[in-house]
Amino acid sequence: MGNSVVRIIFVRSGISSITEISNDSICNKVIKNSPYATLDSETIGQGSHNILIKYLNEDMLTTIDPFDAVQLAYVIEVCYQHSSQAAAGRYLYANSRNQLKSNNDSDRLRKYLLKFGLRFDGLKQ
Repeated sequence: MGNSVVRIIFVRSGISSITEISNDSICNKVIKNSPYATLDSETIGQGSHNILIKYLNEDMLTTIDPFDAVQLAYVIEVCYQHSSQAAAGRYLYANSRNQLKSNNDSDRLRKYLLKFGLRFDGLKQ
């Protein structure tokens, strides 16, 4: 069995790092025993909180439901990775857009962000 290189992306508390490991037996052992190999609700919740504290005021942070917090944090990360609101909207609504009369993904994303007092341009600053 030859050596392979595995890239493991560790995400903990909103901070990510990439580690490369070579050697099959070491890779299997690290992944199997790593606390980062599975996501638990505490890790996801803390990661979401670390993203949201950059964009939401204290009142909104204390009143947002955990479900909404995780979803909003994901949407913010997607917005940050795309150069335009239209591109982010197409990515986020890729499956449901075909079922609608109007597939204006940019407008759907704009309205979603406004529910939390956010704008796409404000996330890019």
